[in-house]
Amino acid sequence: MGTTVTYPCKNMGKELTSEELSAEVLKKLKSFVLEDISSIVITVPAEFISPQKRSDHQGGQISRIQTGP
Repeated sequence: MGTTVTYPCKNMGKELTSEELSAEVLKKLKSFVLEDISSIVITVPAEFISPQKRSDHQGGQISRIQTGP
């Protein structure tokens, strides 16, 4: 298996994986919307490889938002 990459998050005082970072972004966006959000569609660049696409999908699961194709 490959090495897990983490990103420093100074505001939270810890390092986040790409899945956790994606989840935090989605949670923050969800907090700005006045309506209840249960599902979203995430678009990614064509150059993204499967693990990168999977990270965004898993970020949706972590934030409890269903992601679509």
